Amino acid sequence: MAIERLVGSDALLTTCSFGTPLDSGTATKGKLYKIVAKSGNTVFPDGYEVGDFWIGDGVATFSETNSASVATASTVAEVSSFSFDISADEIEVTVLADDQKKYRTGKKDVSGSIEGITFVTSLANGTSIANRFFKIVNYDGEGNSTLNPVNTDDLYIKAYLQKDDSEGETLVYMLAQIQLTSYNLGASVADAQSFTANVRLIGNDAVIFTEKVPVST
Repeated sequence: MAIERLVGSDALLTTCSFGTPLDSGTATKGKLYKIVAKSGNTVFPDGYEVGDFWIGDGVATFSETNSASVATASTVAEVSSFSFDISADEIEVTVLADDQKKYRTGKKDVSGSIEGITFVTSLANGTSIANRFFKIVNYDGEGNSTLNPVNTDDLYIKAYLQKDDSEGETLVYMLAQIQLTSYNLGASVADAQSFTANVRLIGNDAVIFTEKVPVST
């Protein structure tokens, strides 16, 4: 029985690498692409823009004017909880004939917060969120030290609202490029060593995807 009511889940913070833009061949069904060039709405449907993510349909054929790069994600951190607040500017448009004030909405503002657990392995290999704010030095106990400079690579969030990947179910997630604007690293006795961070959106607007999990035939 398909799940209709969304159940809160976790999120992934990732870096993304993008392959050479594909200007020939057919898109692979289910693969994630980033649009590089778009002309008309034949390949990429109406509403998509250059820089948007698009899931291959197995039919579309790339060309020089409609090209995309395969997006390959590498996990930076697993997030145990997240929250995003969306608001819009209020613009008063009241005129003298109005008895009550009238408003229209302006630009939307999205701010968020995330929380997760700090792992020794991510500190050791330089992929920790802490590495976005601090240099991290790893000493191997044998006299060798490795310095990981502050990481400034682009960062993305895949925030799941529904993560049941059983056949026939529907994944629901928000995908966006983000910037960490704050970071709180703390510890307490007999408790998980967690972190919290505030985030802001950058790049193209965030998009919520619903993705049907294929059923084996």
